[in-house]
Amino acid sequence: MGSWNKCIVCKWVRSRAGQNAKCADGEAGRPTDGQSTTERDVKRPDAGEENAGAQPEDKLQENGGNVPPTAQESALLAERDAPKGECMQRAAENGENAQRTAGQKEKRANGPLGERESGGAASPASELPAAASGAYGPYNPPLGENGRKAMNIDVLTLFPEMFHSVIGSSILGRAVEKGLLKLQFTDIRAFSHDKHNKADDYPFGGGGGMVMMADPIFGALQSVDAAEKKIVYMSPRGKILDAEKIKELAKLDSFVILCGHYEGVDQRALDYWDIEEVSIGDYVLTGGELPAMVLIDSVARMLPGVLGNEHSALDESIYSGLLEHPQYTKPREYCGMQVPEVLVSGNHKLIALWRFREALLLTKQRRPDLYDQFIQDKSRFSKDEAKIVEEIEKIRT
Repeated sequence: MGSWNKCIVCKWVRSRAGQNAKCADGEAGRPTDGQSTTERDVKRPDAGEENAGAQPEDKLQENGGNVPPTAQESALLAERDAPKGECMQRAAENGENAQRTAGQKEKRANGPLGERESGGAASPASELPAAASGAYGPYNPPLGENGRKAMNIDVLTLFPEMFHSVIGSSILGRAVEKGLLKLQFTDIRAFSHDKHNKADDYPFGGGGGMVMMADPIFGALQSVDAAEKKIVYMSPRGKILDAEKIKELAKLDSFVILCGHYEGVDQRALDYWDIEEVSIGDYVLTGGELPAMVLIDSVARMLPGVLGNEHSALDESIYSGLLEHPQYTKPREYCGMQVPEVLVSGNHKLIALWRFREALLLTKQRRPDLYDQFIQDKSRFSKDEAKIVEEIEKIRT
């Protein structure tokens, strides 16, 4: 039958008798023979009797059908008889389980993370949400400085505490303080159906490692209204994160990051929610938390107001189409090594051309793919830049 919170009979009895009544499956504390559970004397049989699993309407029939159900009883009976699938019932139960573990999650979430107001726990779910359709519904995040909307990022993870030191400091920390970025962390374990908050199990077909179960992931996604948002799963088998993907995500008002762990997640969660897999490189890490930090940082830098210089994000390496030129700072001489004279000349045109040449040369040497793409459009270059391109073209790398 299940526990007190999950048994529909228990809910019916509790509504009539209060918390002293217990489940009909034989749990301690159930009413003794002859004990009146309500003023209407609805009898609760012992667990050993044949009708121990009888439902509320059966009890009414035993009493001759003279006592019609109350409105609350009728609602509970309708809930029990509704044609729900197993995943829908589990989603509802996960909401109750998340509430019970909210205190534990609040302790984990302490820190400058912009945590969810409810501690990350989801409200009880009555039905499974509709699958993401690819069209992300309206979302109205709070306004940051100068009236700009904050970028809202929900992170679903087994280890929210891993984000404390990274998100709470430096540029990301200041972006959160200014209201330009809102980060919310949800502990997937809180939505586990297991009494020990287990969120993984052995893979079907055998093999090493553990796989994150779909059920807790469904509950966590539902709690953040993920059906209305883009969802990204950090996975080594996903498309490599690049400048175009970062720019695409930076244009959204909100999106969700799912962090995998162990051997990955149940494929059904990815299929149902139409989740996009993204990788930060051709290598494997223990979990998706570190890649998620990389994604958050790279997207946040593209948001207006996060960096001091509005143009610096697009001017830096890669985004300009070239790798970045060498940088120098004080002192002008260190261990016999001098700063290039042009950089201290004060001639801004010559400085710009020097940086262009160095960036072009580095890109040809280290990323010939980017170099070939960059020089295809000759019309983009000034006369002086065109001469530098011709010079670099003659250099063999």
